[in-house]
Amino acid sequence: MAEWLFEAGIGENRAALIDGDRIIEAHIEVDGSGLNPGAIVLAKITEVLVPGKRIVVRALETGEEILVNNPPSKLDPTQPFALLITRAASHDGRIAKRATGRVAEAGTLPVAALSLEERIQSSDIPIQYLEPFGPDLLADAGWDDVIEQAENGETPFSGGTLLITPTPALTLIDVDGWLAPLPLAMAAAEAAGKAIRLLGIGGSIAIDFPTVAERKARTAMAEAVIAHIPSPVDHAGVNQFGLMHLVRPRPRASLIELIRQDSAGHAARQLLRRTQRSGAIGNTTINAHPKVIAALEAQPGWLAALAKQVGGTITLRADANLAMGGGYASSS
Repeated sequence: MAEWLFEAGIGENRAALIDGDRIIEAHIEVDGSGLNPGAIVLAKITEVLVPGKRIVVRALETGEEILVNNPPSKLDPTQPFALLITRAASHDGRIAKRATGRVAEAGTLPVAALSLEERIQSSDIPIQYLEPFGPDLLADAGWDDVIEQAENGETPFSGGTLLITPTPALTLIDVDGWLAPLPLAMAAAEAAGKAIRLLGIGGSIAIDFPTVAERKARTAMAEAVIAHIPSPVDHAGVNQFGLMHLVRPRPRASLIELIRQDSAGHAARQLLRRTQRSGAIGNTTINAHPKVIAALEAQPGWLAALAKQVGGTITLRADANLAMGGGYASSS
């Protein structure tokens, strides 16, 4: 029976959908990450990119810029208006993309987007709430492996590896392996479908399979991918060059993009989680790469929450010899 695991952490909340003994969906909600889909905000026009076709607006409360396509022709540039957020901002590691939205009906009141907890509550799947101590059920289900896949953009499967690369235009999934072309392609197709759902990959996606000549086999490859992706999804079959293209909703950044857009912040939050679960009590020193220490220093609320849990002071110590993800906690 499927079940959600939900953990409210310092700096981020985490949710994993478990089916059997594996995670089939993983979600991270970072504190203060900006506007999310479903939010309605008051905004004003700041820039007209293409008259009548594309504008940039600014949310009055947060100051975040949002891209709006095909705005109403009678939109008054001097007056605030209600705007529905349709896609969150994202960053593929190189290029930042603004959030997108559309103008809501006049008189619509501002409303916050659903939180991660509220979204999984609406799924009608049982939820198990986890404490930051005791058995690490997320880790037992494979959470650390999922995070490693998202950090590296590599998903192993029997016979090979998927190399997943977000780009400004699409997410590219390349198949690398040592099996013969057809068995490699079939194994990769199942793995790709699972990875797309697991890592929350949306938008335009291209999968580069080994070249397989038989049309029937290529149809089976496409079906194996789609079988593991929730609807809606539009797709073209695998062509004679081994390329498959599919498109699915992309309301938020994938886990890969989420981590790449702030690798130091991600490492800081993972370090806080490890410290929480280390059993540390009393005065504690956090040892980490200077960029991770800087990320922690920028979030005094995170440090205050950790200090409250351990019942002591938190001291930060930068160590340039440590890898970004190699931080650790020690008794002061």
